[in-house]
Amino acid sequence: MHLASVGAWVEHHARQADMTWTFMEAVATQGLIVAAAMAEPNLGGAVNRSTLRARRVATGWEVSGRKSPLSFAACADLIALQFQSEATADEPSKMLAALVPRKLPGLSAESTWDTMGMRGAGADTLVLDRCVIPDPLVVHQGIPGDSHYDDMAAGIIWFCLVLTASYLGVAEAALAVTRDLLGRVRIEHLDASRSELPSFQSAVGQQIGALLTLELACSALATSMDRKESPHQFLAPALAVKQHAVEVIPELLGAFVESCGGIAYSRLSPLERFWRDAQAIRFHPPTPRPVVQFLGRRALGVNATLDLDEVSPSLRSERP
Repeated sequence: MHLASVGAWVEHHARQADMTWTFMEAVATQGLIVAAAMAEPNLGGAVNRSTLRARRVATGWEVSGRKSPLSFAACADLIALQFQSEATADEPSKMLAALVPRKLPGLSAESTWDTMGMRGAGADTLVLDRCVIPDPLVVHQGIPGDSHYDDMAAGIIWFCLVLTASYLGVAEAALAVTRDLLGRVRIEHLDASRSELPSFQSAVGQQIGALLTLELACSALATSMDRKESPHQFLAPALAVKQHAVEVIPELLGAFVESCGGIAYSRLSPLERFWRDAQAIRFHPPTPRPVVQFLGRRALGVNATLDLDEVSPSLRSERP
């Protein structure tokens, strides 16, 4: 899924030829591992804000805070990092993005990943303790909460695409196991395998319809992105594809496990692991609540951002 960071660099470099090409070249020639440090607690699933605070120093930005969960936190070579500057009397707060080496002084990892699924992801906590990020490593500066600039839109689209494709891979692998199990597991009093029975065929077929729709949507969006048009026109479709994946993938895995019976819930079956890992799709930012709010506001012609906003614009001015 962290291929999305590399994709975002490609999109950025196509519009602004800067030092990001050196990172892309290093990844391609040296086989470097890239981690995308976007997720944080207490953001409500937003992707264009940060609780990491930075202050200006002579050579760059001194940053402190925590990124969690972060896959490859302890073993990544490069980290795509977002953080937010403190507002001053002369300058408002800014959202900054940087590409930093994992061995930069002030960076460390805490082992915190104890979860139901995705245990192999190594998604621990990245700690920044007065870590100085040099100016040349900062590749973007924007406005916190603003998802209307090209780099942010392109990064979100790439993440939605790669994320969805990753979970489609889980679904396809689960389908192969389900096909095998349903063909082998028999119901004795009916003298038939489960795959021969209409009820099980229908249960699988209902999920396959949703799976094929998701696959086609993901493929069509990727084809559209290849045309290198403005990413803003694809932001809402990309979020819709991701939201559809959040709804389809866990339901599909649940139906496959149920159809195969108790053996699928056993550690003897890969379906048990696929089912657990698929639940994580609900937690990747931007998470479902800000996504559906964004899609609804866009559809209604109301100003939309990817910040979760629980106060209507008409009431905001009445706050004490």
